[in-house]
Amino acid sequence: MGQGTDGVAVTRARIALAAVGVGIGLVGAYAFVTGVPSGQWLRVLTWLGGAVVAHDVFIAPAAVLLGLAVFRVLPARLRPPARVSALAAASLVLIAVPLLMTR
Repeated sequence: MGQGTDGVAVTRARIALAAVGVGIGLVGAYAFVTGVPSGQWLRVLTWLGGAVVAHDVFIAPAAVLLGLAVFRVLPARLRPPARVSALAAASLVLIAVPLLMTR
């Protein structure tokens, strides 16, 4: 089967999004190297590693349990708004907790 015009457009969009993502990653790496003193790099990398562990140990299982416990009892029409609300709340918590910890 050959790709139609939709397949070509999707492929081009994916390539463009990947290029933007790589560009943003390079900007972030440059900001890290130039903005963080070299003596702090280990602390930052440790914090990032801790974030991965926290996600795998706490956040992902909590999301699965929430999905199993709460979303199954909701009517089907309320599930999408509940998922969006939960995602928005989790994002705000992830932003707010580090800010509150510095006070």
